[in-house]
Parts: sequence; structure tokens; C-alpha cells
Amino acid sequence: MSNKKAEIENNFEIAKKVAMRYGFSTSSDFVPTKTKNIKLYKSTENIGDKKLTLCELLTSYIRSDHHREKKIKFIFHSNIDKESSKYIKRKAGLKTSQISLSSIGLNDPFAEAKIISCALNVLEEWGYKNLLVKFNSMSDKQATEQYLKDLTGSIYKNIDYATTECIKKLKESPEEAHKFIHTDKELEEMRCMVPSYIKYLSDKKKDHLQETIEYMDDHNIPYTLSSDLFEHTGHTTSTLFEIVDEKTNKTLASGGRYDKLSNIFFKRDIEVVNINFVNDTKHTGKYIVKKTRNIKPKIFLFHCGTAAKKKVLSIISKLEKGSIPVSHRAHNDTVAEQLDGSDGRNYPYILVFGQQEVASDIVKIKIKKSRIVRNIPIDKLAQNLKLITRLHK
Repeated sequence: MSNKKAEIENNFEIAKKVAMRYGFSTSSDFVPTKTKNIKLYKSTENIGDKKLTLCELLTSYIRSDHHREKKIKFIFHSNIDKESSKYIKRKAGLKTSQISLSSIGLNDPFAEAKIISCALNVLEEWGYKNLLVKFNSMSDKQATEQYLKDLTGSIYKNIDYATTECIKKLKESPEEAHKFIHTDKELEEMRCMVPSYIKYLSDKKKDHLQETIEYMDDHNIPYTLSSDLFEHTGHTTSTLFEIVDEKTNKTLASGGRYDKLSNIFFKRDIEVVNINFVNDTKHTGKYIVKKTRNIKPKIFLFHCGTAAKKKVLSIISKLEKGSIPVSHRAHNDTVAEQLDGSDGRNYPYILVFGQQEVASDIVKIKIKKSRIVRNIPIDKLAQNLKLITRLHK
């Protein structure tokens, strides 16, 4: 096996292992057999390889019971996994390797937070450090078109402050001018004169952005609001984000919320968040030998209350880093919703994270066999769980 092929397959196995510990399904489990012969309905120009693959996953979701039952799915997908994606790769004509994480059916900013958190863990496992999340929010089509119109007028009004390259970009498209103004160091004065895009966001979009920021803060995710992230395609309906190496500013993964993408094929909106790892992302960590098998967690995690929901991703991340798989339905708000269909009572170990636990920085564990209940500090959770699961087999 060539070094390049071994590197790609190793990246895939590491990413799959991390995603499964986070509670993602593999697309081989998700894509029903009967969807293998479904063709794309219309031309897919201007969608690109990344979104085209996402369209195929949405096709499978629409044609399955998941959509009829309004189930929320978190999916790990890669065209390196031959079992799950030879059809997608053949139909889409994809020539490059792709690894992606997707959330389908969830309109909550928790979807963005979970996908970004999992992606950060994947990149850390690959050996990357100094990671930073850059993100922005897109408004609806009409508001964005109005902004671009106002931006063009503002540039011509303040033409004395614009560089030759800025005018050139404006002639290409207002979108290119927007990106250039917010990245070029010579245009600091111009940035103060052009309209701020965030003012064109609706109240709903602003609330979604604010909640996403709160998740970032509660999970201690390093982030910055970045005005140069901009995509006027009509597919992006809210957040856009990139994970970059802060030292080199190299983009390692990128994605966003694409609730309008399914409208191209099905004339209906489906809530979807997706992140793709950049194709030339190189693995710098240690190689693993065994292929990842399906993991059946012995631990179920409940949360109770809004504050607990916003911090629960920190617990999932710590357990993943400690190589402890945990089952959860953390995107749901109530215990009843988390229990629905999860069969949570049948797990040998139950973790409870509520308002009291948030205030005390602890997690409560209930051991079903011995009926013992213990409080564990969050910073020692992984090591204590390993010990407890050994003692109470």
C-alpha cells in the first residue's frame, strides 16, 4: 500500500472512531439498499462535489423511514468507505477523497456545536494544534441581495479609499468585493465605511447566531466572528464556519447550515448542517493498525435543563478523548424525549447531568447492577469511569 493511500485510510479510521464515540451513525448503516439506484433529478451545476455528496445523503433520508418519522440523524460519511459510498462516488464522479460529518433534521444550534466539536477532536487526533473556528451567519436571499446592492453603492461613494484591486473585484462580483474588503490590510478605512452585513440579519437569524456563540463559549471552543466568510448561493441559510490552523491560517475543514439545499430536488426544506475536511489535510499523528468496528456503548448520558444541555458537549468531548463511547440524545431538551426510542434504562451505567451537577461541576453515575450512585468531578470523569466499569463488570 502506498504511503499516500495508507495516510488517507488512516485518517478515515481515526475520524470514524471519533465520530462513533460522539454518537454519529455511519452512512453505510444509514443508506437503505433500495436507494442505490436513485438518480439525481436535475442538473447539479454550481453545487460542487461536497454538496453533491450531501444531496445524495438527503435523497436517502427523504426516501427512508427517518424522514417520515421526523427522526434526527447525525451521520459520518466518507467516499473512502467502499461499502457505503461506491454508488455516491460513481454517480457524482468524485475523484478526491472526502470525509464529512452531517446533521439532518435538527434546527437547533446544538447541531452546529456538536459537529464543530467532533471535527475539532478529529483534527486533534490527526495531530493538529492551534485550531481556531471562524464563523459567520448568512441572512435570507432578499436581505443579502439588498446588502450587496448597498455595498456596491458604498464602494462607489467612497471610491477614493478603494484600491485598484478592490474595484477589479467589484467588477467580478459584489461577493468577491465583500470578501476582499474584509481580508485586505490596506482597506481598513474602507471596512469602516461599508455597511455591516450583520445588520441585515433577521431577528431569527440573530437569535440562532447568539445561541451558537453561547454553545461555543460553554464548550470553550476557540472561535472568532469572521466577516470574510460569505456564500451567496441560496443554499446557505444561517451559519458558515471554517476550522483553521491559527498559525498558518490554513483551512482544515469547512461547512455550514444548508436548509435550502434539499429544495433543489424535493421542493421542501430539510434542516441540515455539514462539515467537510479539506482533501489535502495531512495526518501528522500516530498510525493505527486495526480498522474501526461498530462500538456498542455501555453508558447512557442524560441531561436536564438548558444550562446542562449547553455544557453536555464538554462531557461528550472529554469521554471521547478518554476513548469511552457513550450513547446520548443530547439534542433533545427533556428526559422524556431523550428516553423516546433510546432504551436508555437498559444501559448498565447511567450518567445524569442536571442543574445541580452543572453548579457543582460534577456528573452523577448510577450503576444498575449494584444500584450504587456516585458523584464524579467532570475533570476526572474519564479516568473514574474506566475504573468503575472494570470493578462493576
